[in-house]
Amino acid sequence: MFIENPSYLGFVETNAAEIASIAHKTGALCVVYADPISLGVINPPVEYGGDIVCGDIQPLGIHNVVWRRAWGFHRH
Repeated sequence: MFIENPSYLGFVETNAAEIASIAHKTGALCVVYADPISLGVINPPVEYGGDIVCGDIQPLGIHNVVWRRAWGFHRH
């Protein structure tokens, strides 16, 4: 299951824990794409059942292409 939290439009998924629980009951992993800036305000994805967390570090002020590579973060 893939959750983007907050979404592209800025909405926070308030049912993320329930979605992750349903995914886990079916044997699926819950993948969460998170904005690193939001992690200081809303609960981190691990707290609501995110198994794999990834995101982009461009919101932190790092240009999208530095040395011709894209940068991001992940936690598994």
